Amino acid sequence: MTSVVDRVHTSKTLFASAFNSPDPNTPVFIPSKPLAIPDLSTSIGVKNYLASTDFLATHVQNFDGGQLGFIYRVTLENTVLRKSIVFKHTSDYASCNKNFLLGAGRIAFEYEALMAITRSGLVTSESVVQVPRVLLYDPLTDVLITEDLAPARSLSTVLIEAFEAGTINNVSAHIGAALGNLMGNFYTWGAQPEQAGLRQRYELMIKNSIKYGMKREWMELFVQQGMDDAHKGGNTIMMGDFGLTSSSYPLVRDW
Repeated sequence: MTSVVDRVHTSKTLFASAFNSPDPNTPVFIPSKPLAIPDLSTSIGVKNYLASTDFLATHVQNFDGGQLGFIYRVTLENTVLRKSIVFKHTSDYASCNKNFLLGAGRIAFEYEALMAITRSGLVTSESVVQVPRVLLYDPLTDVLITEDLAPARSLSTVLIEAFEAGTINNVSAHIGAALGNLMGNFYTWGAQPEQAGLRQRYELMIKNSIKYGMKREWMELFVQQGMDDAHKGGNTIMMGDFGLTSSSYPLVRDW
C-alpha cells in the first residue's frame, strides 16, 4: 500500500511536470501537511473529504457514466455561488472492477485538458458545446472538482429524444457542426508555439506505458512515426480516447 508520504512526493512531482510555469489562477489544492485520506470510493468518504474544503456537502450521489473512475454529483450546503458540483476521483483500480489495475494519477491528464480548454477561451456561455471549469484539483488524493453543468443534458439523452420526435437529422447536424467547430479551433489553438509544453505529453507515452506495465512492441514505432510527422508538419493537441483492450492488438478510439 502506498503511504501518504509517498503519495505527497509523487503528486508534487506530477503537478510540477504538468506545467513549467503554472498559472497563479489555476485551481489547485495542496494540503500543507499529510491528511488522513477518507475512502473516496464511497459517498460518505467524499462528504468527509469535502468537509475540509469550501464545498461542504448536504448530499452526495453516484453519477452514472463512470466505469474507470468514481464520479459523484454533490449538493452543496452553501448555494450562493452554485447548487452542486461534480466530484471525480481516480484510484489504482477501475471503479467497475477492482482487478482492473490502473494508475491513479491519470486524472492529471483530465485536469490539464480541462484547463487547456479554459485557457483557450473557445467555450463561452453561448456555446452549444459546454465544458465544465475546474474548481479544485488535489493531486495528493487524485481528486478533481468541476462545475456541474446541470440542467444541461447528456448527448445521448438529446439524441434519443430527437430520434423519437423525428428531428434527429436537424439536431444531430447542429450538434455535429458545433463539435467540429470546437475541435477544429482547439486543434488550431493547440498547434501554436505557446502550447508546446502541453504537446510534450505525447512524448511521455512510452515512459508511462512502462511505469504502468502496459508497454507493447508497437508503441515505440507508433510514437516515433507520430513525432516524425510532428517535426515535418507541426503537431497539435487532440481530443481522443485511447484504450488497450487486448494484449494482441491496439484499439484506438478518436473523436
